[in-house]
Amino acid sequence: MATGRPAVWVTRRKALLPSLASVGYVALVALRGAPRVDLSAAFACAAALALAYVACRAAAKPLAWACWGAGLVVAALSARVTPAGALAVAVAIGSATACAAALVAVQAIATPGGILRVRPRSARAGVALLGVMWAPTVVSIVTDQRIAPTFVAISASASALILAGFAAALRLERRLELGVAERLSGFLLLAVALSVSAVALVLLGALAPAAAAGLLAAAFGVALSTYARLGDPVELWRAARRATLVLLFGVSLSSLIGVFIVEAASSNAARGALVVVTLVSLGVGAHIGKIEDSLDAERSRRLQALRTAIVAVRGRDADQALLEVLRALRAVAPPPSLAPGGARAPSSELWLLDPVRSLRVDAAGYPHDEPAELPPELLAVACGEPEVTLRAEALEALEVRRPDLRPLSQWMKDAKVATATVVARGGEPEAILFLPAYGGEPHLSLEEARAVRALADELAPLCHARALLARSMDRERAASQAAERAEGRVELLEHALARASAHHALAATRLARPAAVGIYSAGSRLAYDALERLTKSQAPIAVVARSGVDPVPFLARAHLAGARAAAPLVLVDGTSTRDHDSGRWKDPVASPLALADGGMLVLLDGAALPADVQRLIGQALAERRAPWGRPEPLDVVLALTAVADPSRLVESGRLDPMLAARLGDAVEAPVRLPGIAERPEDIRALVTDRLAREGLRVRGAPVGIDDAAFMLLVEHGWDGEDAELGVVVQRLVASAAGEVVREPDVRRVLWGGAAGEPDGGTATARLSRKRPA
Repeated sequence: MATGRPAVWVTRRKALLPSLASVGYVALVALRGAPRVDLSAAFACAAALALAYVACRAAAKPLAWACWGAGLVVAALSARVTPAGALAVAVAIGSATACAAALVAVQAIATPGGILRVRPRSARAGVALLGVMWAPTVVSIVTDQRIAPTFVAISASASALILAGFAAALRLERRLELGVAERLSGFLLLAVALSVSAVALVLLGALAPAAAAGLLAAAFGVALSTYARLGDPVELWRAARRATLVLLFGVSLSSLIGVFIVEAASSNAARGALVVVTLVSLGVGAHIGKIEDSLDAERSRRLQALRTAIVAVRGRDADQALLEVLRALRAVAPPPSLAPGGARAPSSELWLLDPVRSLRVDAAGYPHDEPAELPPELLAVACGEPEVTLRAEALEALEVRRPDLRPLSQWMKDAKVATATVVARGGEPEAILFLPAYGGEPHLSLEEARAVRALADELAPLCHARALLARSMDRERAASQAAERAEGRVELLEHALARASAHHALAATRLARPAAVGIYSAGSRLAYDALERLTKSQAPIAVVARSGVDPVPFLARAHLAGARAAAPLVLVDGTSTRDHDSGRWKDPVASPLALADGGMLVLLDGAALPADVQRLIGQALAERRAPWGRPEPLDVVLALTAVADPSRLVESGRLDPMLAARLGDAVEAPVRLPGIAERPEDIRALVTDRLAREGLRVRGAPVGIDDAAFMLLVEHGWDGEDAELGVVVQRLVASAAGEVVREPDVRRVLWGGAAGEPDGGTATARLSRKRPA
């Protein structure tokens, strides 16, 4: 089943035969020149052929060439003699090939990605330097075979030193790239162990200097090629530490004590030394893990704190688990005695993203949950980093080359943050885990970055649950605030509506005041009762009143007694040119339809309105839709007044049929208002009220009337109706000698003489006469 990962080992069948043949030929030459062939020589030949086979299977070409060169070196040294002649050539070719392949491999170490992207460099300079190092050896082999081993030892040692130097320089240059430092550090640590082992073998006489140098250079080439291209960086670093321990404490010590045992095999001291070697080996094997951790105690402390935090995640509720994790992460900080200035280190923080809140635990163990503000570019940059961990040291290294990252770098410096790891669930970021920065701390390693990533993966479900709870609480809080605001607005609107209703009622009461007195006659009561029934049932109203009779007070009083008493009462004068403009009726603010929405629209002398305006009103009321286009339906009760029956107005073409249809049955059964002459029972109340109010207006005191004067007013015809009554009252108050209107005052006003009698003329003609001085 394909996994999508690049193949590490493949078989190159075309290279298999040449590789095995060349290494086998060198092994045969070495065995032929050996003084004796023993088991170790056989093992060396087998190892050489195995390296040749591995060279044919390695997918990475530098590793393949390094293994082939190492195979040549091992085959040439299988006879355990000082390399000379063809063997020296084989050692030179193998060592140089292995070292050159290692240089190519180490210069092409892949970058882990993220903001630290390093382009692989060319290895030509290193290969050229190796050529310079091996040139004297080639000359010595050609000219003088006796000095060839010395030059082989010098060139091989120099090549190994060049590899170690290049690796050390590259590690310093790419120290901030996760994984690169581990690969090169592992090789350098292993190089130290291999060098010590080679020196020990030379001192013990097991290998000649030239053989040991060539083998060391080949081993360096194979090790560096392997560490540069294959395997996991963390596992390679661990393997290097274990190998170093084994070589330093096992092979070297056992070799030294073994020589002593061979020289004094029969002595008690030798037996004691053998026991000591055994005990030391057992002790090193039992405590190899602790010894490995002691090689990097600072990182071991931080890794242990992260592992403790991962354990703290499990088996608790979300809030308690998050607090325990943050408490465990406080162990990442160095002790106060080791911290710069002895100051307490800052705490680790977990920032939830939706909503953005900061969760931390102080030195006393108390939690703090506060709102926070996250830099907008931090999440985007961190998601593209290896192990989704953004490091402050990487940002600081790019401040010159990447100006766009300077604000983010400065923010992390000000916040004293070392790393920012994205906590994601299903590919969706849930939170960011911040580890604080401490002075003098080593750079974050790949192993630590993976531990932080593992912790972030464990935290993802808890952060998701807590974010859901936080969002729910925010929604509840927002809903409560919105409800409070809505309640406040409702109270304000209710107050404004009550004020508007009071204003409408007050305006209608002012209009209905003339009808508050003088409704005693049968005609007045019948008309008013009919209007009141219609307003209570919210039916359309048609009113017929003679010219001079004011229908507004009756309609206003009936409106106050109807179902829409608190709604607006809008009066439109059909004889006013202002209301003849159809554009005004279409205005959503100034239109009488908009003003009367929810209340009553009274068209006074509605037949006098233009035909297009009447049609517009009738269509709007029929469709219950405003002419300016609004979604809410139009709710208006229509009332129309006229001096003639609505049916006659329709027949004569003065009233639009669509508007008349909105009146319904009121067209055939309009409410007729009686004139003053038809309601004699109401004249005293009307005259008394008007005289009192006019007296207060003109004289500052009410004016009364005696019975004789009142009888003359009752017998008057009142052709001008309410308009004539108002003029007569004004003249009576103006002409009265005292506070009571007498009979002569009435005669003088009505007929123009002190003792005059009616001359049979109309009241209008009499009133038109000039008033005596």
